[in-house]
Amino acid sequence: MADFFYSFQEKAVPKKFSELYRHQKAASKGLTVFSNYEVEEYISQKATAFIIGTSTVVGKDKGLFLSGVLSTFNPEKSMPTLQRTLVGQYVIIVVTDDGKSYIQSDFLNVRSIYFDVKAKQAASSIGALDAISADNKDPYKAFEFRAMRGCLYPQWLGSTTALPSVSKLRTCQYLEIDNASGEIAVRDTVLKMDNTKPATPEKNAFICTGILRSIIGSFSNYHAASTITGGYDSRIISTICSRKIDNLTLRISTFGDPGFKDLKIARKVARVLGRKIAVYTADLKRDSDDFFNYTDGLTPFENCIVTSMMYRTGDFAVGFGGTLGTEIFSTLRYVTRDELIDSFRSIASKDDAGNGYMERFEEALRDEFAHIASHIKLAVNEERDIVRLFWTFATARFSSPIVSAFDINGHQMEPFATFPMVEAALGISYDYQGDQKTHGRFYLIPKMIMKEVSTRVGMIDSTHFAPFLPVSFFTFPLYVIGKLKAKCYYRKLKPRELPFVWDAGYRKYYE
Repeated sequence: MADFFYSFQEKAVPKKFSELYRHQKAASKGLTVFSNYEVEEYISQKATAFIIGTSTVVGKDKGLFLSGVLSTFNPEKSMPTLQRTLVGQYVIIVVTDDGKSYIQSDFLNVRSIYFDVKAKQAASSIGALDAISADNKDPYKAFEFRAMRGCLYPQWLGSTTALPSVSKLRTCQYLEIDNASGEIAVRDTVLKMDNTKPATPEKNAFICTGILRSIIGSFSNYHAASTITGGYDSRIISTICSRKIDNLTLRISTFGDPGFKDLKIARKVARVLGRKIAVYTADLKRDSDDFFNYTDGLTPFENCIVTSMMYRTGDFAVGFGGTLGTEIFSTLRYVTRDELIDSFRSIASKDDAGNGYMERFEEALRDEFAHIASHIKLAVNEERDIVRLFWTFATARFSSPIVSAFDINGHQMEPFATFPMVEAALGISYDYQGDQKTHGRFYLIPKMIMKEVSTRVGMIDSTHFAPFLPVSFFTFPLYVIGKLKAKCYYRKLKPRELPFVWDAGYRKYYE
């Protein structure tokens, strides 16, 4: 729906934004918001706020909440309040009457913010900054990007990027810009999270269901779409959307294969929910250039399949997805940060280029953990929850280019990737989690939610070869059948020959 660009020196509109957007609005000196639709703007006597992306406030009127914050605006108190209470994936810009601009993203930094202190520039897209054209990439950061691709998801750790002069905001940080001098400063905040574990999984499921219904219900009067696949995450979101939103369409992207397993499952879900399904067909020759431009080359080219859907996000007032569901509800194989770091070092060592890169990589990982631990104050000092937060933030960062691309032509909301859902997930006892080898405990809390909102939808097969319901007398046979199906499927499966290299989009950052 929108992006922003700040440059203290007068600059032409970044090429990326001039190609993608029809409108622009000056927020303050040198700070411009680009959009294809009307930008959210909230005005008080003390400050004005602009929101790009998609957000809501659970249990409160969003306009009244923002008016209250702006009328008594104090950055040290107001910025963490905004990040904790404003739910969604967004960037908020607050321009005050004392000549300052404050810029902050959502809690998980799904809408990323990049900045160049020396050049006095900042943007919601790294591709809009002048430094992107400079041929001075940091070779270590190229190694770090490749190493993280093997460990979890390709990305840069800490606040640095492949461009030596360009930094990115981390969680619990915001930018302060002096409109008169153009000086950019990074300010830190601290957020509290309640990670106490209720006694029963029923309590966890009740809390999570209530949060999802509240977030999605905020858009009950909208013309909405919900992305559906053959997995679990999108199914639970789509089902709750169907219960809370009258004017809803399901949507899916495919490569045009009518036998595509996800499409077959999505059609079954649509029939049970009684909803229309919009099918978008990918065209790699048509979509590849736009895909690179939309995502700044920061996401695997295999995700190009959703570009056809990105073109049409403006067909709906808001779209929903299932990003981060698996990560926040499933067990991790690491209990301590040292276990994770040792494992990541082992993986990265296969690509070790020497020059002290492994030592820098470990230092960057430890710094990432230290930043999380010092900026997120947990009610219970639990090392395992710090590891979960590391994993969550890294996953959210990886999702950023895709979610941002969806926002170019419309609005996209990822209910799982929000502060209240992450906090609720930290409250799930590890006794009620499991991996895919333990079907009974794998994704147990969402399965309980699914049972609550629609048993019929939960009974439909999935790409996990198991029903989306807890193990019971009625579902146990389906789990057994699913395991047999999985063995047959993987025995017959041959490596898929795709007409592209999956990581081609990254080359401008790591070669």
